[in-house]
Amino acid sequence: MSRAHGLLPDGRSTSPRFLGRGLVRTGPRRSAGREFSELVVDVAAAVRSGADPSAAWAARGVRGQEVPRAADLARAGARPDAVAAVRAAGRLVARTGAPPAAVLDAVAASLEAEQDTDDRRRVALAGPTSSARLLAWLPALGLLLGVAVGADPFGVLVDGGAGSVLGLAGVLAALVGRAWSSRLVRAAGEGAREATDRGAWRGDRAARPASSVRAARGRGARTRLGRRLVAGETPEVPVAVLLELSAAVCAAGASVPGALEGVGRASGGRRGAAMAQAGQLLTSGLRWSQAWAGAPREVMVIADALRAAWGAGVAPGRSLRAAARRLRREQSVAANEAAGRLGVRLLLPLGLCHLPAFVMVGLVPVLVSLARGELGQ
Repeated sequence: MSRAHGLLPDGRSTSPRFLGRGLVRTGPRRSAGREFSELVVDVAAAVRSGADPSAAWAARGVRGQEVPRAADLARAGARPDAVAAVRAAGRLVARTGAPPAAVLDAVAASLEAEQDTDDRRRVALAGPTSSARLLAWLPALGLLLGVAVGADPFGVLVDGGAGSVLGLAGVLAALVGRAWSSRLVRAAGEGAREATDRGAWRGDRAARPASSVRAARGRGARTRLGRRLVAGETPEVPVAVLLELSAAVCAAGASVPGALEGVGRASGGRRGAAMAQAGQLLTSGLRWSQAWAGAPREVMVIADALRAAWGAGVAPGRSLRAAARRLRREQSVAANEAAGRLGVRLLLPLGLCHLPAFVMVGLVPVLVSLARGELGQ
């Protein structure tokens, strides 16, 4: 891994962030997701040095015998998809006997890479987001400038006549523009997150049953929320983590059907169910395309990565990890594209809402006040 820390006799890391129970922030402020990915790196290092996985997690305040408790992982800063990934790794080790250090290393590497992608996404969206916030303050800025030059725009806005009507219209336009801009920014962030899943499958769309295509479209509202916990809905393990787990299990000697079934059953959700079903169907003698019929769109990237291993006996580890890297690259590109589109789309609330609000609240009252002052003299 990219970082190595010393270990105490009980398996705890000597990194100052993790001494004792729970997380302690030191140095520059980091996101909770970043701290949790580093926590998993430390646990993987402890297990690789010979510590028991349960003891390594317990030393960091996360309880659970074979599978870490979801509530403890969430308190440590894990997002719902990271919770699902870590718990899937625990179940995979318990059910298949896969080396715990290799499995945790795979999860840690995937979570770190995904956090890097999140950081790049935030950087890409930071400029347009700041622009949207600045636009929302244009009317107030106009008022302050008017007061600074000696005008009384507030007297015009509260005169009970045309000035008040103009002010109310400007405030309404400002509120609409603020809500519109916020929605565009939020949609850009969510769109960058789900772009990888939308573009993960590169096969022939016509080869999939129409019912599967309709089901994927129907799930759009849920996948748009990405990695949030929804009542009654189990968070899905990220596809990149599924690829890394499959590579770790295959490296331990599992066959392609065995890896699919083991990772699928440990992961759960519709993605895990599709993988487990594909493994069972391959074992029963069905052809590759038949085993994956009806699988969710994003899971087909796993099928593409394992096709050569199944058909030609090629070692699957390299292709699985390459597919995971490709997914992350696509996510970074999607973030940059979303930031570019956001900069253009923000011109609409600027021209239709923010600028009119600035004119009605921050400019016209100032000019009217100055004109009244001149006429009064």
